[in-house]
Amino acid sequence: MRSALKRIRAKQENTRSFLSWMWIYFLHFTGLLRWARRRITRSGAIIVLTLHRVLENADFQKSNSPPGMIIRKATFEDLLKFLNKYCELVSLTGQPPSWATKCIRPRFAITFDDGWEDTFDVAFPVSEQYEVPVTLFICPGLVGQPDPFWPEKAVRIWRMAVSSRDIQSRFMQLCVEAGLSGNTSSASSRLLGLEQFLESLKKLPVEACERVLARLEIFEFGEPPSPSVPGGARDCTMTWEHITEMARLGAGIGSHTHRHHILTTLPMADAEHELAHSKKAIKGMLGRGFIPFAYPNGSWSAEIRNLVIREGYPQAFTTEVGLWNADTDAWTIPRVNVWEGSVIGPMGRFSAIVFEYATFWLCYRAHKGRKKKRRSWEASGRTG
Repeated sequence: MRSALKRIRAKQENTRSFLSWMWIYFLHFTGLLRWARRRITRSGAIIVLTLHRVLENADFQKSNSPPGMIIRKATFEDLLKFLNKYCELVSLTGQPPSWATKCIRPRFAITFDDGWEDTFDVAFPVSEQYEVPVTLFICPGLVGQPDPFWPEKAVRIWRMAVSSRDIQSRFMQLCVEAGLSGNTSSASSRLLGLEQFLESLKKLPVEACERVLARLEIFEFGEPPSPSVPGGARDCTMTWEHITEMARLGAGIGSHTHRHHILTTLPMADAEHELAHSKKAIKGMLGRGFIPFAYPNGSWSAEIRNLVIREGYPQAFTTEVGLWNADTDAWTIPRVNVWEGSVIGPMGRFSAIVFEYATFWLCYRAHKGRKKKRRSWEASGRTG
């Protein structure tokens, strides 16, 4: 029965991928992707890419990081080759971008979130090889730790539940009791999907999320498991020595809060502590004055944005798709998340066409949507 369900799900996923690629190649062959690219290039806007983990094939298969956070080394290398050949790479070093410059190639900036060890071991050597500047957003309170973030724990727990039919019903019941599903009857009859499980956990306050995971871990393993098993041994963050070396070689270093807490779920005093403590630790270790910021999970609010400004961060980056131009608020700069599935084509390798869709097309559409929404808001304000 389970093998039949797996085949059905695989067929559904293949169908979705096929339809998605059909739409992307339609945009390519009709010239609409090139049109969006030209519009963005002429505007001088910057597309900021955000990555999390670049992994060798063996680690790609073992890692407990969610799929939307990982990309293969070979795919990443092909991406940098494309950017190096056809685009202009912008360094986030503290100098504001020049918006008056007439651009003949589209502009990109590359950032990495979390400070994973493989960013130092795998991604950074490749970026140096192709002379691509990168900026790293780190959490000082989680430097040099194995299994430091809760999503990896959640993925590991979910995979354990999927692997054993005997424990699935109890696992589902625990999810219901923890409030991870609003419909008890449906949640108790089927296992939460991985994305649904992760999204449900994200909505919980920090302490509640940690309690739920601790309870599920004890249920799955009988006692809190060692972070090194059964997850991938490489699911750990880099050390201060790694960070210092990257900074010495020219990488930008920014803050991703102190312990990667989603700021919108915290009391304001705790959010302020996360921001202040992180900035102080980075400045103390590296002696840098320019420290940009990236919101964990991309979650921000007007109150959190103002708090980021008061703490002295000169820039802040979200995870909202869009363009960075002269009109962009410096504390809500959009970024495009890059992962394996967002840049590979039907042959399973990096596809320039798929990448251009994920950047030029989606960013241009998002930018136009925001402009239209702003005009509508301004019009209603004038007449209201």
